[in-house]
Amino acid sequence: MSAHRIVISGLCLSLFGCAPKDDPTCEFKGEFYNSGEVWDDFCNTCTCKPSGEISCTAGHLYGSDATYIFTSCGQSGRFGPSQEQCIQQYAGTNLEDNLYVNDGIQEWLVPRSGLYKIEVWGAQGGNDGGRGAGLSGEFTLVVDEKLSLIIGQQGETNISVSNSGGGGGGGSFVFRAANNPVIIAGGGGGQSSSFYTSGVFDFLISDASLEESGKGTSENSEGINGGGTDGEGGAMGWMDCCLPGRTGASGGGGFLEDGLAGSSGSAGMATNNGGDGGSGSPVLDWNDANDGHGGFGGGGGTTYDNAVRSGGGGGYSGGQGGSFPDGITGYAHGGGGGSYNTGENQINTEGVNTGSGLIIISLIQ
Repeated sequence: MSAHRIVISGLCLSLFGCAPKDDPTCEFKGEFYNSGEVWDDFCNTCTCKPSGEISCTAGHLYGSDATYIFTSCGQSGRFGPSQEQCIQQYAGTNLEDNLYVNDGIQEWLVPRSGLYKIEVWGAQGGNDGGRGAGLSGEFTLVVDEKLSLIIGQQGETNISVSNSGGGGGGGSFVFRAANNPVIIAGGGGGQSSSFYTSGVFDFLISDASLEESGKGTSENSEGINGGGTDGEGGAMGWMDCCLPGRTGASGGGGFLEDGLAGSSGSAGMATNNGGDGGSGSPVLDWNDANDGHGGFGGGGGTTYDNAVRSGGGGGYSGGQGGSFPDGITGYAHGGGGGSYNTGENQINTEGVNTGSGLIIISLIQ
């Protein structure tokens, strides 16, 4: 990691307690140092300056320098950012030279052991769809352990000859290994504009869930809805009036398993399979609508003939895709993805985030 010079004034920060400028001795955590003296503090190297100020290298200090803000690095759509995009995004920040991107998944080494607050927000579904959840908790992290992060991206909008719809929003994930989730905020389901039996858009269905299960949009013949459970992906929309197999849009991916694909396009991928969003695809080749892909983080893709059914949101368990049922008012919009939180002192809020997701990790002590 390259060093970044950070000057901390001991005259105004009581935590460091530097001596007055007319006394070149520095005080740091109850210890006194002479001018020019150098010492180590965890992963930082600190120097006592003649002015009584303390200069530390590495950039992993307290306050704002111990808050790490992870974004989608300007990327949008069904695939995550590249290493080059994140190098540019994080240049000059405390994430510079401390982050590797592996197929869109950001991998970060914890700079020092301690208690951290982790805040995550899932992405919104396409076409002004359901909103992402916001969760936070406190976690004990160990120096040099690797955390993998997926920052959910908003689902894309699809405009057809009859209406519009959206891919599911991606969930935002923090996990230690393939089967070891830490905290996950579900993404929202996409929204379809009014047409035929689309049904009235309802945030209670399309916002991401605070429960581990994703939200369903329709029931099968046994009366069971298609929201994913236990880390599974969401089902495709069921009982569609007009598409092959009577299946609608694709479900969102879960942490452990992919969503189920609709009559065309593809479902959101599980975190274990890379977390890509599903593709939006027409059933009929003559349809020239724009593809409504799901967002990175497991958002399900749209399905459409002349009208768009919207994809389910990604999350710990995926949301179900939408469908146009035959002769009754149904729900062509996508269901929201599920969430997961293992932290202490949790704060969890449903339907709080629009646009793409975000993750913030802050050292507490």
